[in-house]
Amino acid sequence: MNAPNFNKESFNQIVDIIIRLGFLFLIVAWCFSILTPFVGVLTWGIILAMALYPLHSSIARRFKGKTKLASAIIVILGILAVIIPSWLFLDSVIGGLKDLGTQFQEGTLKIPPPNADVADWPLVGDKVFDLWTYAASNLENFLIEYREQFLSFGEVLLSAITSLGGSVITIILAIVISGALLSSKNAQELGRRFFHRLVGDGGDKVIELTTKTVSSVVRGVIGVALIQTILIGLGFLGIGLPYAGVWTLIVLILAVLQLPPTLV
Repeated sequence: MNAPNFNKESFNQIVDIIIRLGFLFLIVAWCFSILTPFVGVLTWGIILAMALYPLHSSIARRFKGKTKLASAIIVILGILAVIIPSWLFLDSVIGGLKDLGTQFQEGTLKIPPPNADVADWPLVGDKVFDLWTYAASNLENFLIEYREQFLSFGEVLLSAITSLGGSVITIILAIVISGALLSSKNAQELGRRFFHRLVGDGGDKVIELTTKTVSSVVRGVIGVALIQTILIGLGFLGIGLPYAGVWTLIVLILAVLQLPPTLV
């Protein structure tokens, strides 16, 4: 007599558990969909926090263990290091495009003829030489003939500038997140517990090795690339190089790709 009741109660409990798990899954999926756009920012924040941890510890020791003050200094300097070069670059690009437009409208835009050595460039030398010569001899007809290509290039350039603005915002948010992680003892403790549960007693060694590896990569690749770009960009501005912002962007790309900026 009790078997049917028992089976019914068990069935109701199973249904209740399934419903609760279903709601829990929906909540987790909803939270994940909200956090998905910020995964990249959070990842970069964690990477920067690991890379800047030795610098943060050094600054904190100088200020008698004030970790929040050290984090604030790193965040402010990091934001300035991102905003100032980005502003100079955008100002140079926009100013250069305005100058080009003004010169074209006034009919004073001139393109110097190519050097004869351009024709000796491998693969594309002859074609580049012919196009360059055509543009130098009759710029108006050249622009009319290749109008669609220039319009496509303008769309790409506008997209690149917009993407640069989004990247700057992403980097700034990542710097702020890294500063919050560095100043929070709870975040550091959670990191230690995670690695201890993952690899056991060797958790501290894994943390130290990971921090040193990330720090070395950031300083060795991105850090050197930024320093090279800033110095070369300031040099371009100092000598009054036309379209210095565009050349500075090319230098940054080459430096990140570990190619010599002297190619510019």
